[in-house]
Amino acid sequence: MSDIDPSVFIEAGEPVKSSNGASIIPIPMGESAMALTYTVHVDGKVLFMKRLKPHLLTQDIYRQLFKKEYEVGSELSHHNIVQYELLHNEPDDCYLLMEHIQGDTLSERILSSPQYFTKRAQLDKFVLQLLDGVGYLHEHNVLHGDLKPQNIMLTQVNNDVKIIDLGFCLSNSYTTTAGMTPTYAAPEQLEGALSEMSHTTDIYAIGKILEYIDQRTRKGLPAIYRRIMRKCLHPNPANRYSSVAEIQNVLNRRWWKLKRVWGAVALIVISVCCIWCAALNKPQSLYDIDKYGIGYKIISDENNTCEAVCHTKYDEKKGGVKNIILHSMVLINGKEYNVVGIADSSFVGDTLTPSVHIPEGVKYIGEGAFIDLKNVSLIKLPNSVTYIGKEAFMGMDNLKHLYLGNGLDTIYERTFACNYGLLKVEIPEGIKTLKLDAFAGCWDMQSVSLPSTLTTIERGVFYQCTSLTEITIPASVEYIGEYAFYECEKLTKIYNLNPTPQPGRPIVNNPSQITLYVPAGAAQQYRQADFWREMNITELPE
Repeated sequence: MSDIDPSVFIEAGEPVKSSNGASIIPIPMGESAMALTYTVHVDGKVLFMKRLKPHLLTQDIYRQLFKKEYEVGSELSHHNIVQYELLHNEPDDCYLLMEHIQGDTLSERILSSPQYFTKRAQLDKFVLQLLDGVGYLHEHNVLHGDLKPQNIMLTQVNNDVKIIDLGFCLSNSYTTTAGMTPTYAAPEQLEGALSEMSHTTDIYAIGKILEYIDQRTRKGLPAIYRRIMRKCLHPNPANRYSSVAEIQNVLNRRWWKLKRVWGAVALIVISVCCIWCAALNKPQSLYDIDKYGIGYKIISDENNTCEAVCHTKYDEKKGGVKNIILHSMVLINGKEYNVVGIADSSFVGDTLTPSVHIPEGVKYIGEGAFIDLKNVSLIKLPNSVTYIGKEAFMGMDNLKHLYLGNGLDTIYERTFACNYGLLKVEIPEGIKTLKLDAFAGCWDMQSVSLPSTLTTIERGVFYQCTSLTEITIPASVEYIGEYAFYECEKLTKIYNLNPTPQPGRPIVNNPSQITLYVPAGAAQQYRQADFWREMNITELPE
């Protein structure tokens, strides 16, 4: 907040006149790009005030946005949508009064309570209420257009969802004024194609919100929500859910199953809370900060080992860490320690970080260590790395080049998922297993090279890799999980070099469009094997 001009804030206690002449006492809360926000008391009622910044009062476009927000919002009445009370639009002042919500935004809740959505009942309640609210908007021909964690609140009492900020919405009366937040915007929004925006644009944002929760929840989302998330995030609006009701139907079909496990969930929640409390009471190891702003924690004094745990050095101009530069050896309290690992969630959300350097000597990378580093284009892992936790490099939108060391034998769940810009992957020799959704959602990936040591491709490993045109499955692969290549729309050729068909299961959703190349003399076996026989089978020359 150091760059905010204090003079634009109304001092607490300075009265403001409302439209009916009553005095309002505003208490400053914060600001956005065009507005200042306050808590106000009107006739004994606590309300939220959103006030146009003084230097924007002469620009009619901003007043129109306030007018649009009020006129659309005041016509809505739903328990999961903020209620609008008043628009004051005079030459010397312009502000909105609306329901004051005691609670946290979604982003604040996850930051303060990272375990919140690991409780299935709380996750279900949040998603169903979010869908109810968005569905109500769509029923009234309103497209929110800017759904994001900062525009979704959870009330302090009862943790109910409240959708806020209709400033960028589209409706019957306002069809040409819209805005967006690029991180959560659908492709048609980013292209500025207002005519192509529809209810599926908000559905894409729902997918991004589920992705946000999935990336920041230690255990990730349950499988049903991940499947919903992926379909919501399809770049082609026609391939997303057509309506909120369609998503609700998917969940309702499984709702009865949830009731049967609630008792078990309650016991698990109690156990998790006990473990969490115990962890909070454990003494913390020493850590130190090097000149690159990386925090290190001692693992063993006897073995002189430590791990990277956080960053602290910011570039004030860019608002984020300059680079993440790790070293193989650091000084802590004057003593040398070898850097052998990177802790779980160490660098989550360093969205402006331009580069990452991981030195030889690092042996492990924890779960979610580099989630959501949107600006990093290259990751090169040393041969010393033998373990990478699930989701360690997930959601790196700009990652184009990935080089894996030869010390790995497994790539875990969603480790490189949703890296939309990744073009090519060469999985090195020595890797035996690709686990659940390891590369799912890498839309731009055109080429994958699998090693001769690979034995297992688990469920959904290349799900929704929509640019992949062909794949060669080594003879060593004994198991391919269902949905391994689902929604790979351009995939037309599979070279399966194993002379014995792997157990049949649906690995693609368009088998009749696939030409399957198999070893000489193996065609008859494949034509008799479940699922494989639905493809166009051709034998390779000897």
